[in-house]
This record gives sequence, C-alpha cells and structure tokens, in this order.
Amino acid sequence: MAIIDSRRKGQTAHLALAHFGNDQEAFDTLYYHLVESFSEAGYHRLVGPVGLSPHLGSGLQVDGWSEWPPAHTPNNPPYAPELVESRLNPLQNGRLYRAAVPPRLADDRAGPAQIVPLDPARLADDLLPLLAAAVENPIAGFPPPDAAEAAFLLRTLAAKGLTGFLAEMDGRPAGFALVAPDEGGRLRATHGGRSWWRRVRHGAESRLLASRRPAGGQVVFGAVRPEWRRQGIATQLWRRVVALASEKGWESVAVGPVWLPKAGVSPAAALLESQSAVARQSYRLYERSF
Repeated sequence: MAIIDSRRKGQTAHLALAHFGNDQEAFDTLYYHLVESFSEAGYHRLVGPVGLSPHLGSGLQVDGWSEWPPAHTPNNPPYAPELVESRLNPLQNGRLYRAAVPPRLADDRAGPAQIVPLDPARLADDLLPLLAAAVENPIAGFPPPDAAEAAFLLRTLAAKGLTGFLAEMDGRPAGFALVAPDEGGRLRATHGGRSWWRRVRHGAESRLLASRRPAGGQVVFGAVRPEWRRQGIATQLWRRVVALASEKGWESVAVGPVWLPKAGVSPAAALLESQSAVARQSYRLYERSF
C-alpha cells in the first residue's frame, strides 16, 4: 500500500504494510511499479516500510527471530531485509528493549514531577504536542501527527486497554507514558485470529489464552518535552510504568523500537539501558530517491 501526503508532494511517499515472498523477480516488479507510480504522482523519494501511520509499526525486523515481538511491532521473515536492500538503502536502525520487572521496586513518587493519571484521548486534543514529541524522528522525517492521525493511533492501540501517566511540573504537562498489555505472544499462538477456519480450529485454544493475563506489557508512546529534559522526569515515569507492571503481574515491559541517531547516543536508549533494559531485536527503515 502506498501512503502519500499532499503536504509532502515533490518529496516523500511511504510504503505501508509491505509483505512479499522470497522472490527477487516479483519484488523487482513491485519496486519498479512503485517508482513509476510515485514519480507520476509527483513524489521522488520512498521511505518504508511503515504501518498505516508512519508512527505505527515502522521498519523491518533484521534479527532476533527466535522471540516474538509485541503487538504493532514489525515481524517479517529473515529473507526480507536482504530482498529490500537489493533496491532500497538503509536509512535508520532501531532497537526493541525489554526490561524484567524487579521483585523490589524503587519509589515511583520520588522525583521532580507529579505523576497523575492520563486520559489517552487528550493526546489527540490538548496534549497533541506531547505525542508529537514522542514520535519525532528527524532522520526519517515523518510529519508530526495531526489530531485525526493521533485519534487513529489511539483507536488502534486501545483495543486491549491503555493506561496513561502524565508528568506535571508546576501544573503544566511535562511528559507522559502510555502503556498497554503485550498481546504479541497471544496473537502468535492464535494465528492472529486470521481466517474463519483457523478461528474454529483453534477456538478452544483461543478461549483458554484469552482467559490468561498477558505475561508482559509495552510502552507504546512516551516522551518528555525538550524544556523539561535531563531533570529525572523520564526516570520517574519509567518507575511508574514498572510499578504498574508489578501491579498487573507482568514479568517484563517492552519499549520500542527506539530509533537511533546516525551518530552519538539516543537519550531514550541510554535511559532504558540505565534501568537494566536489554536490546532484544533490531529494526531498520529504508529509503530510495528517484
């Protein structure tokens, strides 16, 4: 599926929901058709793969296939990166982090900010700038979400329930974290609910799995506004996320993919590694100008 944005005509289009078999000739046919179609429409750069929004499910998985990623995280066969790199150039790398929930938790109330419950719907309304800060990626150049796209993201992620935390400084929003159960393993075990015959065949298994609580959670979005960074607010939010995970009986929390700069250190990655999170899988975005 091709995603084009009229605000970016003359610039970049996106390749979404990419799926292909291990067939170079078929991939080349698709690629040249896309190039011709995009050129005729006035777009001269292709970036992908992405989800139905560039801020949801972007990139290709390039390692770690022995472990199933969280829901809304790319999962593809091992041959896919080599096939894509035959025509597109690597643009940016990212990492999916997982952190075990410790038996003893640090005090999540300690820190400069006041952590209060967050209604996720506010991220498509008065807190839209906070969501834009969470998905900002200068290398990929994805446009920040407007209210309609933000509402779509929240509807997509809310199917299994979202829990939000807002960090306030002097009564002003300074950062947030949005957490969901990790349904990736359950979707894999029930074949994603695809096709009626699989639903019938695996109905008993699906009902059994549905009765079990997820083993983990995932931070789907989170950020601290630039003017409030380097004050410990992100660590404070992370501790609240881990406390929630402990309350729900989750064994781990996943975050990412965290997209990395071309040089230097990613503040988000540095924070997660300081909290004993481990990079488990890698992802890659691609681009091609024509």
